[in-house]
Amino acid sequence: MCPEPARSTPKGERGRDRGPYQAMGKKRNKVDKRQATMELREKSPTAGLREVTVWFDGGCRPSNRGIAFGSWEAAADFGATALAKVSEQEFGPGTNNTAEWAALYEALRWLGSAGGNGGVSPGGVSLTVYTDSTVVSGRLRRKLNGRRTNAAGEGAARMEEWAERCMAFLRSYGRWTIEWRGRDHNVARFGH
Repeated sequence: MCPEPARSTPKGERGRDRGPYQAMGKKRNKVDKRQATMELREKSPTAGLREVTVWFDGGCRPSNRGIAFGSWEAAADFGATALAKVSEQEFGPGTNNTAEWAALYEALRWLGSAGGNGGVSPGGVSLTVYTDSTVVSGRLRRKLNGRRTNAAGEGAARMEEWAERCMAFLRSYGRWTIEWRGRDHNVARFGH
């Protein structure tokens, strides 16, 4: 018996037998993307943890070194379940940076209260925090990685104090990350 002759693939069919991620790369099926994302979540270190997300922003009126205020929002299950939203809570005299820290602290304090995580203890939660503050995100990332801050002075000491307050809550979570997003994201979410 003779072997079957090699079959040439018609031009329009190339790539189809190699799977959606090896084909040309640009025309992936949306269902395949969602399935791959779900599979990654199942294999990730956050598998089995409840996903909670916090967005926050702070500012001062009329300008820096004024009356500090902040807004924050918490959601669970990749944003599908709203947990709480606080808009323009006043914190008293302060700076833009202290307003950012105070807004994050209030969100974490609320999450740490009974029911803040939707009835799940912080150890069973994967927390993602979004901010437009490079001061907050940078300092918390350094703390997460065990690095020290070299800044000195009264302002640096005040920022370190705020970072420690927030870290007291963050350390209780099963997993947490902080991600910087541009200002436009917070303006769209909070209006300031």
